[in-house]
Amino acid sequence: MIMPVLIFLLSALLLALGPISESYSDPEIPSGYWKILDDDSGEMRSVVEFYMNGDKLHARITVLREGAEDAVCSECPHELEDKKLLGMDLIWDLDWDGSRWSGGSIIDVDEGEIYSCRINSFDDETIDVRGYMGRPFLGRTVTWYRKK
Repeated sequence: MIMPVLIFLLSALLLALGPISESYSDPEIPSGYWKILDDDSGEMRSVVEFYMNGDKLHARITVLREGAEDAVCSECPHELEDKKLLGMDLIWDLDWDGSRWSGGSIIDVDEGEIYSCRINSFDDETIDVRGYMGRPFLGRTVTWYRKK
């Protein structure tokens, strides 16, 4: 009598866990180089490259617009202050939550402010990066474009 009940409970548990395991997917990594455009002029400001640091996703500045190659982060806090922008991480410590990259940080190198960050979506051509304070609805999404 106990065995059929035990088999039933195990079967029910496996059925319940099935959708959970299917909803989690392997991380999709936005590989390659991505252009960040100036909000006003539409000209390229910089190019970033995403890379993995352990299980965390980071993005570093690999190219700056002409004439800005030696720029430093003069407004940045603490250890980032006066660091060269070229080679600096713009985004760090993003975690894959099963459906998107979130829980990381992004720095506004013009203002020196650090915000929470997540990647809302990306495809072969664009990536939507959201920086926010506190809650995601208190922020701004910018679109970056794949460098060809």
